Amino acid sequence: MTGDIHVVGIAGSIRNRAGIDDAVDGVDRNVSTEDLIDGIEQLEHRDIYHDDFLGEIKPHVQALTDQNDRVVTNSDALVLTALYGAKEIADIEFHKLTSYAGLDESYADVHLDRDRMAPLADALERADGIVLGSPVYFGDRSSLMHTFLNFAADRDLLSGKVVGTVSCGSKRNGGQETTNVYALFESLDHGAYIVGNGPKTCQYGGTGWGGDIGDVTTDDFGLETSMGTGLRVSSVAQLRNIAHTAEASRVAESTPDPFRIGVILTRDRDDIVRSSVEQTISRIDPVGNVAFNVIDFTEAYVQACIGCDVCPTPAKVEAVSDEGKDYKCIIDDDLDEARWTEDDLQRLHGELMRNDALVIAAYDADASGIDDTYQTLLERTRYIRRDDWRLHNLPLAAYVVRPPQKSSTYPMKIMTSWMRHNTIVHPPIVNTSFRADEDAPFDAETASELTAYYNEGATEQFASFVEKARRLRAASQITGTDELSYKATGYRNKILDQTVSTRT
Repeated sequence: MTGDIHVVGIAGSIRNRAGIDDAVDGVDRNVSTEDLIDGIEQLEHRDIYHDDFLGEIKPHVQALTDQNDRVVTNSDALVLTALYGAKEIADIEFHKLTSYAGLDESYADVHLDRDRMAPLADALERADGIVLGSPVYFGDRSSLMHTFLNFAADRDLLSGKVVGTVSCGSKRNGGQETTNVYALFESLDHGAYIVGNGPKTCQYGGTGWGGDIGDVTTDDFGLETSMGTGLRVSSVAQLRNIAHTAEASRVAESTPDPFRIGVILTRDRDDIVRSSVEQTISRIDPVGNVAFNVIDFTEAYVQACIGCDVCPTPAKVEAVSDEGKDYKCIIDDDLDEARWTEDDLQRLHGELMRNDALVIAAYDADASGIDDTYQTLLERTRYIRRDDWRLHNLPLAAYVVRPPQKSSTYPMKIMTSWMRHNTIVHPPIVNTSFRADEDAPFDAETASELTAYYNEGATEQFASFVEKARRLRAASQITGTDELSYKATGYRNKILDQTVSTRT
């Protein structure tokens, strides 16, 4: 496609060493990346819901990895498959990192020759979306991909880009997801929007299984998730472009009035998170009519999920549809008052779903007295996810409050869990909370001053999220609805597999 959207695939395989040594299990010959892209462009595009969606791309990458003429490696094949998914919306471009790092150089050396890296830097500056692809080494990316991420961070080349990931391991549980998650989280930390592979499964990108070159082309799930990653990167990149370029008047016309940002309190202690959120919100001067909707689940009783094999339950949906009821979990006192009357999620469902963007707020500390509904609430949201992706394209960020000198896991937890709803994840907002207790070497006044000093950037981060979220939702309104369908991958009960919904 020739258009305004540009997606770049970056391949971090260290097997791309054509002709270096007959003993090396690498590619047999060099084929230009332009020729590889031309080959992808010639293929008929098929949507992920097509009955034979791999019918064009699978034989193509099989030919490229044939043992008699190996042109690309397994992780290269996944990147090319992702670019195949992106090509209907975007112009596509492919880069092998071995073209920029010499074979005798340490891949861990971030100080690569800048002149040699200039074409890659130029491609990233032009890119709207980026697909990162790597083989798995010890549950993480290759040293070559590690070098690239350091280089991109040093040059601020990921900020504002839409990033997705694909990886290939020699075992089914060979570390593909951790490899993808680490790269996504680092990209998020460098200012990127990050996305998964979208429906049908909406996980952390492409996860291929293959040891010897060519093996991954027999892994339909790996090819499917990689194709979905490219499609997701390109579609969100399209929204990102509209969000960045739309005139203020167009954004205002297309933005809900008011624009509602739901701040979901999931884990708190002595109102530390609530107080931090309220103070941060009070310092924001948003553009347009923005309403902050703080929903405190830490004061609610949320019944644990009971693990229905199909959720939302079709019979339940049918039973309440005539009443126009939007809440579709079987834990409902309308169905069994004696059993479920204490559950608060059914009453807070409307508050949760009425928002145009979400902030998931949590206190990240190991301490007594924490009111914690984080995991219970997250589990219960499966009825929202399975209802054909109700939170599709919703801008989302983590808001985490932590004590000083505490490593924080919740920004990553919130990213990995809530992106499963097919959201668009923004960089986290992290606050440090100083408290003048008996073990602290400072008084209450100093604690307040330290908290204000270390959290000055948090207000800017939150304000930035508000404006970017507002523009992204306006872009979703401008582009119109998407047809989405939840598929019960991994389950025998396929009763929901024929559902199709339109989501903005």
